[in-house]
Amino acid sequence: MKLVRHYWQDDYAEAFGRSGQNQRGVDIVGRDSRNNYPHAGMQCKASETDDPRQLTATELAAEVEKAKKYRPKLDILIVAYAGDRDAALQQKAQELTAENARDGLFRVIVWSWPEIVTRAQNYPDLAQELLVHNQIPATTPVLNPARPITDPMAKFQAEITTAFEAYRIASTEVATNSETTVLDAKLDVYREQIRSGSGPHIVDSLRALIPEVTIETPGRVKMRVYGNLGAALAQAGDFDGAEDAFAQAGESDPDTAQGLSYKARAAMLRGRQVEAFKLAERAVEIDATCLPAVNIFLESAPRSLSTADLEQKAAAVAAEVDVASSLQRRYFSLEGDHEASLRVARAIAMQDWRKDAVVGQAILVRFEHNKEVRVGAPLAPTDQFLLEEAKTRLTRAWEQVKTRPDRHNWAFVAANLSAALRLVGNDDEADIFAMDVHALEPDDLALAQRCIFAHMHREDVAAAFRLATALAERSDADAEVWFLAASVAATYRKFEDSERWAQKAFSDPSGAESTKAGAATLIILTISRSKTPHEALAVAESIRSAFATNIGFEAQVAEIARRAGNEQALSHALAQLRAFERERLDATERFELADAFADEGDWGVAAELLDGLYQVDRPSEPLRRRLFYLYRADERAAARELFRSLGPRVLARPEVLRLGAAIYERSGLVEEALAVLDKAVAVDQTDLRSRLDWVRMAIRADREKRVADWARKAKASFDGSADELMELAQILNRYNRRRDAIAVGYGALAAHWGSSERLHMGYLSLFLLQFKKDRFLEIKTVREDAVVYLEDEQGEKAAYLIGAGPMPGVEILAADHDFAKSLIGEKVGTFVELSNIAQPVRWEIVAIVHKFVDLFRRALNAHSRLFPTSRAMGRFTLDLESKEPFQPIFEQARERSRLVSDAVKIYQENPIPVDTIAKALGSDAIDTSRGLRFQSDVWFDSCLGDHFERQLAFESLEGRSTVLVDALTIALWQEIGFLEIAGRMPLRVQVVQATIDEFAQRTDNARQALSQEGGALEARDGGVIMIKSTEEQREALLQANDALLVWVRAHTDLIPTAPLSNTRDKIEDLLSASTIDTIATALEAGSTIIAEDRRVRMIAAALGVTSSSWTQPLLMKLREEGALSGKDYVSLLVKLRRQRIGFVSSGSDELILATTMDDDTYNTLAEAITDARVDPNSLVPVASELACQFWTRPQFVDKRERYFSQIFNGVLRRPDGMSLFIKIAKMTYEALQEAGLVGFWLARLWNYYVDNFLRGHFIRTLVIPRSR
Repeated sequence: MKLVRHYWQDDYAEAFGRSGQNQRGVDIVGRDSRNNYPHAGMQCKASETDDPRQLTATELAAEVEKAKKYRPKLDILIVAYAGDRDAALQQKAQELTAENARDGLFRVIVWSWPEIVTRAQNYPDLAQELLVHNQIPATTPVLNPARPITDPMAKFQAEITTAFEAYRIASTEVATNSETTVLDAKLDVYREQIRSGSGPHIVDSLRALIPEVTIETPGRVKMRVYGNLGAALAQAGDFDGAEDAFAQAGESDPDTAQGLSYKARAAMLRGRQVEAFKLAERAVEIDATCLPAVNIFLESAPRSLSTADLEQKAAAVAAEVDVASSLQRRYFSLEGDHEASLRVARAIAMQDWRKDAVVGQAILVRFEHNKEVRVGAPLAPTDQFLLEEAKTRLTRAWEQVKTRPDRHNWAFVAANLSAALRLVGNDDEADIFAMDVHALEPDDLALAQRCIFAHMHREDVAAAFRLATALAERSDADAEVWFLAASVAATYRKFEDSERWAQKAFSDPSGAESTKAGAATLIILTISRSKTPHEALAVAESIRSAFATNIGFEAQVAEIARRAGNEQALSHALAQLRAFERERLDATERFELADAFADEGDWGVAAELLDGLYQVDRPSEPLRRRLFYLYRADERAAARELFRSLGPRVLARPEVLRLGAAIYERSGLVEEALAVLDKAVAVDQTDLRSRLDWVRMAIRADREKRVADWARKAKASFDGSADELMELAQILNRYNRRRDAIAVGYGALAAHWGSSERLHMGYLSLFLLQFKKDRFLEIKTVREDAVVYLEDEQGEKAAYLIGAGPMPGVEILAADHDFAKSLIGEKVGTFVELSNIAQPVRWEIVAIVHKFVDLFRRALNAHSRLFPTSRAMGRFTLDLESKEPFQPIFEQARERSRLVSDAVKIYQENPIPVDTIAKALGSDAIDTSRGLRFQSDVWFDSCLGDHFERQLAFESLEGRSTVLVDALTIALWQEIGFLEIAGRMPLRVQVVQATIDEFAQRTDNARQALSQEGGALEARDGGVIMIKSTEEQREALLQANDALLVWVRAHTDLIPTAPLSNTRDKIEDLLSASTIDTIATALEAGSTIIAEDRRVRMIAAALGVTSSSWTQPLLMKLREEGALSGKDYVSLLVKLRRQRIGFVSSGSDELILATTMDDDTYNTLAEAITDARVDPNSLVPVASELACQFWTRPQFVDKRERYFSQIFNGVLRRPDGMSLFIKIAKMTYEALQEAGLVGFWLARLWNYYVDNFLRGHFIRTLVIPRSR
């Protein structure tokens, strides 16, 4: 209780309740005036035995839950326990604080027993009482706290020890019988207490000795009395008193080295450094071993003197810790000689915490200006060893110094240890340590700055801002402090504060130039956000000349100019940035320049600038950014290589793992991406972004059962952004957790109403795509979570949400409000009177709607107003009172029909691929190709049909064991029934991940459509009709899509995708992701593409792909190699023709083989070879050869005329049919005649057949004269 009253500076702090009562988790309550917490509470967890009482994380959480019930609400809760400091417990307290902050609740702090003792030692009376009651010597580190000792033997031993100390002093008095010796003995005791840091506690005792100093007292003893008093006052912070005491000490024995050293110390405190140096120099000349004299001699020495010369004069005591410390600081601060600095530190004779602290500092200052090390760049082994040594020494020093009451020493050690932990990459440990030691000594500037860095590193910007504000308002604040505060304020979006502090830092003449440039950068940033970008650019121009060209400043100017659309300012800033010579930049400058190039979208250069500025086994911002820049630059192989090289500490961070998963995903390696995300969700189960990425990736990798299992059990109370929460709602809805899904979606949209169309559409989709009634949303009476609509007798209307909000456009009425109580339980049509006002009003309940449904309606009605340029909900409104209320919808259908018609015309008249048409129509290439072929009567353009084209395709397949196939081609293979054969052919089919994704999306869409009824509106013959799909059709579509997806996953090889370096942006609007990645990967790997769309192959060739083919050359190769039978080959050709897929090339052999199958097969091939697109020079020889085979083979005697009539009929349908007819007839006649006597008769039979054919078609008179 006493400690709390002292620490809180509240004499009225009191115990809350008594044992046995419900204390709501609080033992002591009061006001923490020190830290400005109006309502503070403490819970004390004492030990029931004499052993330490360790607190568990579970107990801590339980106490916090209890304290939430305390009223008035607490601002801070301290849980004190009689056990050792526990990092895990401190981490838990931080987590509970973060959770509470989101709910507007109190901060949570834990005090261990060592911390209790340390705080108590700030108050001498309290410290003495605490230490005596607990039998803890003041000079012994506190390691095993316990309750007050009850063991009689232990108490007896403690009393004996105290008595023995008293006897030692008393016996000295008897033995010497000298007052001088008695004073010396006392001063020896006080000297040791001062050395232990207890000077503030003995100031009064030393002052009490002054009356004992008489005229007869030797000068040496007087000097000691005043000298010890001065040292004690200095420790207590009373420097004026110390100055006087040191002056008195000097005058007491003025001609000795000790006396002169005290005079020098007084001069130093008075600011007379030259005088102090002269006095100390005389003292050293008298006695070179006088330690105080040598210390002041070194501290006051002019900067112009050589440190080596000073060291030589101090050689007799150079191994003393204070002397070595002064030399060490002078070597590195004035001469930059780090080797000498470390040498003198290591030479300290005393092996205690002071040597560890001095050596640790000597090591750290070696890296003070090493920006490469400070950003996390790789270290030489010797440097790594040194930093580890510094950490070890400072840790050891901290364990000893933290029990000392002199805060200056341990604050110095703590600040250095925090820096050492961060330099060796232990950032999390450095964060916790910095926050802990700052809580113990909140007034120390260095510790406060480190605590701010810790809060920023942990993304607790609010806490950092509170602390930065306090620092910036201090009287000793300087440019560095103001710049730090301005940076934190800008991050916290407190732009006015940021600008004010940045202006102070910029105007401070003592600030470094880098600080001035950084402050200028913040000034223009804050002006651009709080005022206008144009004003910021004007200010930038006016202050640019105040400092050397700075990367950060110019990058900020470029960013502001970009937003303002000021091309001139942007061009100038970018020119300045490009003018920097990269090889001459230090690590920080390279980091800033990389950020600037990233802002400009030059990701590759940004990644190159960060190369070498990180260690792969240490988390750092340059490492994370380079990984991200490589990802954005689409340098997939380099990004994968870097991610695979990362060490365990880096891979323990979810944000890095998510980035690695994105890299694998972009590379088409979904299985690897999913494995990485498995680790991410294991590292942090509460990280919603990692979990959402995991869900998406698991579905893509065909692991949906795992997702379903998780979704059925997952809590619906994640923390995340609005978009993340809406995505979670979609997932919960997909797996039938509808109530939770709508609740999560409601919370996200209600709190961020109007922020983005995507968020609104996400919530609307929860209702628009639901075809079953939600019983839980049907409410008949007013209750909590209901929106009740009221109307009074004058027609005034009102609406209230009963319960917790928010709800856009609706007033919130708490459930315990009197009016809410009168409404709850009532039905529509009921009248309720609001009577607790001057004029009672009767309200009628006209409607009761669940808040989830009400928000849906509001979002639907407000969509076009909130997002006027959107087409997501259609660009029409319905007027139900109109004679034709649905005319706007019909007009949209007609517009869609015109769009399709235009797209078909464009496809027929221009060499653009189906992918482009699909993007224009908002569809995918597979559905678009089917629409073109079967609804718009367009043939799919797979080839030109000439010999040279086919020869190149054969060469592309020569010697290949694998082929890379795009999504549209595989879908066409399914149409012609080729998948089963393709699955066992010797060539392995390769695909990219985007191809699998496209099939997975089609399957998912088909599955979602199963539960949807209706169809599509189509404009036909001036009207609009509804084309409905039956349940059987939807089921068949799902089965087909699912079968295709299963085949792809089972029979294809997934390969990493490569980027399309410089042209991706230009063709993303033309081609699908599957096609782009297929082309890019083929280009990188030198693969052969099988793409049925000839126009895609043209684009691929233009981009550098040298090897491509399409389906029929592949079939021909398989037949040639015996992997495909003749009949299968013919059957596939026929199916290609029937599916209206391009130009099918066929010879007489295929037609002869078709006659052994069925008439439809033969007739289809006959149509194919006589198609108007077939080159006459190819058609005539094939037709003639076929006729010769029919007329020379006996088995065709009865059928040859019927078979060949199909050929002639096809020929005559062509524009050049007559001339081709004559050529075929003549070529066949001449070929038959060459077979000798039999040929003569066969030629006559052929003529007879031709003549009859002409007569039967009534065209003989048209042909015969011409044939003659």
